[in-house]
Amino acid sequence: MNYKVVIHTLGQLLKALSVILIFPFIVALIESEFSVQILLAFLGPSALCLGLGFILAHGKLKDSTFYTREGIVIVGFGWIIISLVGMLPFIDIPFQYFIKKSAIKAIAQIFEDN
Repeated sequence: MNYKVVIHTLGQLLKALSVILIFPFIVALIESEFSVQILLAFLGPSALCLGLGFILAHGKLKDSTFYTREGIVIVGFGWIIISLVGMLPFIDIPFQYFIKKSAIKAIAQIFEDN
């Protein structure tokens, strides 16, 4: 198995993911929802992905051919990496924010109806 191709390709995937994570931040700026928490929630993981992507994908590959085995490993680890990085923006948002906004209002409406 050509491990250099796998690591290099996963680094390229991380760099692409870092660009994708900037779009929710741009939407938050357009919708005037800017805060330090949103800045850290989206740009933090984006910077982490970009840094790891450059570390993993540094240099040029001498032998860039890969076969089915390398492809399966890239896809498997790619899904895992995207899932783990995709959850990072939601870890910074406190759970109480959602409770205050949705659950308390829903409970209040239930008791008001009776």
